[in-house]
Amino acid sequence: MDVVTGDDTPDVIDVYTGPPGEPGPPGPAGPASTVPGPAGPAGPTGAPGPTGPTGPAGADGTDAQWVTMTQAAYDALPVKDPNTLYVIVG
Repeated sequence: MDVVTGDDTPDVIDVYTGPPGEPGPPGPAGPASTVPGPAGPAGPTGAPGPTGPTGPAGADGTDAQWVTMTQAAYDALPVKDPNTLYVIVG
């Protein structure tokens, strides 16, 4: 700190710094953020749930359409029926 005397010559004054004081009280909270923060890690997997009810029985296959044929006959089919099981023999 400079002090100006009558002759305009600056004098230096020693400044003593004491120990730090106690921390002050916390300041007021700022406004809530409108930007979401990053997602946290996934939590642990939960326990399995109870077993669901038994569903209805499926078809027994007696009404299935299937044919036996050679590979050459299968390759010659212009359109293959997606509801037909083709069994290649010989």
